[in-house]
Formats: sequence, C-alpha cells, structure tokens
Amino acid sequence: MRNGPGRRAVRFRETTDCGQHITVTISNFGNLAAVTSGRPGTPEGEEGDEVFQTVDRPRVEDELEALGYVSVSENLL
Repeated sequence: MRNGPGRRAVRFRETTDCGQHITVTISNFGNLAAVTSGRPGTPEGEEGDEVFQTVDRPRVEDELEALGYVSVSENLL
C-alpha cells in the first residue's frame, strides 16, 4: 500500500488568473482533494496568492465538488 498523497494534476501558470501553477492532489483513500498554488511541495505565499485564493481556488474547488470530491488541507492527505 502506498503512503502519502495520491494522484496529482498541475495546471500551468500560463492558464491561471494568479499566474502560478495550481496543483490538485487526489487522495488514494476516498473522495478527498487538496488545491494548492505553486509547484507540489513548495510553500505558498508567493506573488499572486490573493488572486489564487479569490479567483482560481474557488473555481477549481467548485469543479471538484461537482465531481464528488471534498476539498481539504494538503496536510490531511
């Protein structure tokens, strides 16, 4: 059995409003997903973070919810 986060998808910064990569990590153990800005495993707080929180994150979380996922903190995965 694999430990740690499950599958990851990265949306490239050129296609986001915040100008950063957006990473979605999907849990191996249920319908849980984490949405973060920046590359996987890097700390948040870069330039564009406010746009990520107000524009990009809600858009991605709405799509995940429509697919049956619950958005959680990356630490929980």
